[in-house]
Amino acid sequence: MRHQIFWERLLLALVGLKLLVALPGAWWGIPSSTDLAGATILPQLLLMIPLCAYALGGVLLWSGGRGDRQAVLLGISFLLLATSFSNRPLLRLVASEWAGLELLALSLSGFHFDAFLPYFFWRFVGDFPTSPLSYRTRRLVSLGARVSLGAGAVLFALELGRLLVHVVHLDGTGVSPGEIVPEKPSYAYYSVVLTLTALALAFLLWKARTVPEDERRRIWVFVAGLSGMLPLFLYILADAVASAVSEPLDIPLPLYLSLFLLFCSVPFTTGRTVLVHHVLNVRLIARRAVQYALARYTALTLAALPIVALTLYLYRQRHQRLDEIFSGSRLTLLISAVVVGGAALRYRSTLLDAIDRQFFREQYDARRILTLLVERVRATSGTVELAALISREVDLALHPEAVSLMAFEARSGLLADPKNRSRRLDSSSHLASLIA
Repeated sequence: MRHQIFWERLLLALVGLKLLVALPGAWWGIPSSTDLAGATILPQLLLMIPLCAYALGGVLLWSGGRGDRQAVLLGISFLLLATSFSNRPLLRLVASEWAGLELLALSLSGFHFDAFLPYFFWRFVGDFPTSPLSYRTRRLVSLGARVSLGAGAVLFALELGRLLVHVVHLDGTGVSPGEIVPEKPSYAYYSVVLTLTALALAFLLWKARTVPEDERRRIWVFVAGLSGMLPLFLYILADAVASAVSEPLDIPLPLYLSLFLLFCSVPFTTGRTVLVHHVLNVRLIARRAVQYALARYTALTLAALPIVALTLYLYRQRHQRLDEIFSGSRLTLLISAVVVGGAALRYRSTLLDAIDRQFFREQYDARRILTLLVERVRATSGTVELAALISREVDLALHPEAVSLMAFEARSGLLADPKNRSRRLDSSSHLASLIA
């Protein structure tokens, strides 16, 4: 786990460096005599929009969703996708040799971090939305992530190796870094990346059948936002096929610009579906808190009102004699106030518990169940009965995905579930120490 966190942080640091170094290339970079960046329909500055859009969307999700794996993983995916648009300004920076950054820009242009996009997207669809998965489904997500990670590592190494071979081949020929033209990734490279990503998206659509209605709605909204990429991708694919057969496919500039801007809107439309449940939760919590406060303080006010009214009445009649105060209809009113006030004070805790149970039923039931559990444990005999009791009551109180009680076996020195629902665990292992 620590190794995984280390390489992911290293990857993010290099991705951030590549994106930051690419920014000056848009302003101070120049096309070389061999046109390192290649021909484009739109101006160079306009081509920075997808880089900035996906980088900004990724940073907002990654930083604003800390503690939310869904937001973090989707943010990393957008950052990796943003690096695909950074190679052109990096090559322009290499050509201009601005501020001595040509070697750094050339090296970063050979780091194709988008090869790892399918890996992080597979991990995202495994967590999105927040519904529990079956064991078989988790195995499928794990397999997709492992295959994507292996394919990403191979593609990344191949593209970096192509650049190194090219540099070594030109070493000693007096060629400057600005004259080195790294080859773009082939269609086979992007075919693997897009295929693995499309499989993850297909898995998300299949997963939508098994989740609750509100979570299914979030999936469809996310997919609808993600479909903003499709028109531009279809045009690029059609243009590549047309170029291979005869000549490039030309479309009107306004239409191309519309497809381009629709593509750039994806990180914000999809990111909202991932983070919107936080906003909704805050609103619901605030509304629920106001309702709870009103109900609780209304109950306290009603309980104290008869006593306060009786006190005010006696204060205002302080100059009268006692027989006048407690005479006639006043006596009935005073007795009623005392009875109501006494009953309110007597049953105040019961009323407040009823309010707590109405607004916080899960917490109330969990507290009651766990309190009863402590009493029932004393009546058990044997680890099997104890494991069954604890597992059942904890499941009722906390609703975890799975519950397993591990008992120490003196003979083997292992921790084992008396009901054999989980694998045995070495009592001296690091995991056992963490659980303990």
